[in-house]
Amino acid sequence: MRTLLLATALSAFLCIPRASADAIYSDGLFDNADWSLTLSAGTTNGTAVALQSAVGGNPDNFRNVTHSVTSIPGLVQVFHTQSTFVYDPSVQGAIDSIAWSIDFKNSELGQAAALMFEQGGVFHIADVFVTTSFGTGAWHTHSAPALLEADFGNAADFSASGAPITFGIFTANSGQVGTFTTGYDNLLITVSSTLTGDLDADGFVGINDLNIVLGNWNQSVPPGDPLADPSGDGFVGIEDLNAVLGNWNAGTPPADSQTNIPEPGTLGMSVLCGLIMMARSRRDRIV
Repeated sequence: MRTLLLATALSAFLCIPRASADAIYSDGLFDNADWSLTLSAGTTNGTAVALQSAVGGNPDNFRNVTHSVTSIPGLVQVFHTQSTFVYDPSVQGAIDSIAWSIDFKNSELGQAAALMFEQGGVFHIADVFVTTSFGTGAWHTHSAPALLEADFGNAADFSASGAPITFGIFTANSGQVGTFTTGYDNLLITVSSTLTGDLDADGFVGINDLNIVLGNWNQSVPPGDPLADPSGDGFVGIEDLNAVLGNWNAGTPPADSQTNIPEPGTLGMSVLCGLIMMARSRRDRIV
């Protein structure tokens, strides 16, 4: 009966989507076809224009953003969405944190800017910074290493049940009449997620992690190795095996790892056969 249950569970595993490693999004071209501009509902007495510029970036192409505040009170708030920068937590995994960096250069005065994403029709922003104090004419870099869900407001959802996220940038001006122009280049966003199944913490789910589970198979913890129990239920079994196999090949292989890594389907069948043999061996010893 145990062998049948194990076979059923591993057969189901072969159909499970595989998680990916950290997702990295970068744009140094800012093709107009990839970007859209949405004025916030609060924009008053102001306009915004944002287009790709072919020269003058860091280097070459960049996104040139101009806000015009025509009278006081005036407010311009703009959501710039990059249509190809999509992260789906339900497929790619729950988000731990988001890092980002962007280059900027003021041509006239400056702007407030921030990382932005749209989720479920709602725009969220975090890490607002002001470019004005940097003067004009030179490129500078702004970065933030680890933004959390709370940084984007209560409605943001980084969990595995969260809706897809589309990233971009936010820009704004208020409180002063004038024209405010800032260029943006080299946008880099890194979405970090928990790498489930990486039991040896080498940044990759592979044969070493599988061996940790198999080497402690069917044991209680302790005396079994706690690393072999990612489910935390105190027993090394099918849930722990699925934690590894369900994320097989996720992450970056260590430099000294084997280059020929089995595909999940082949691996699953091999593990199934091995565990069946282990079960039979134990049964024979008991008999």
